[in-house]
Amino acid sequence: MNLESRALLLQEAGLIVVAEAWSGQVPAPMEAWRLIIGGEVTPTAVVPTLDGIDQWDEVEAVWDSVARDSGIFGGRNEFLISVAGPGAADAPWAHVRRDSRPKLAHLSFSSVEEPEFVAMSLDGRCVCGVTAEEYAVWVVARSFE
Repeated sequence: MNLESRALLLQEAGLIVVAEAWSGQVPAPMEAWRLIIGGEVTPTAVVPTLDGIDQWDEVEAVWDSVARDSGIFGGRNEFLISVAGPGAADAPWAHVRRDSRPKLAHLSFSSVEEPEFVAMSLDGRCVCGVTAEEYAVWVVARSFE
């Protein structure tokens, strides 16, 4: 996925894209992903996935709550985001602002048709990610401190 396509998806999710390619002094997106998907990771919250049931509103609410409690959103509701999918490993952070309550969990960024993304605070300290596991969606909050 190129940066323009990613920006369009993020806008569709209800985010304002401040910068498609942010290069501030924070850990790289793949460093944040490793915190979220590492083998020793314990989820902060779990939303079970059940066949035939739309759980994305619940995933969205849980992610929003965990991200807010973790300090992801700055005073202007701005944060950095990396989304899963082709090219994600090499893509820089996107700098985004919440205009309202976004619908990130409703969009599929990857080929497996499930939302997976990592958000980071602008100061690079706090990370909160959403990953699809076999029978659940995990929301994981970590920090670089």
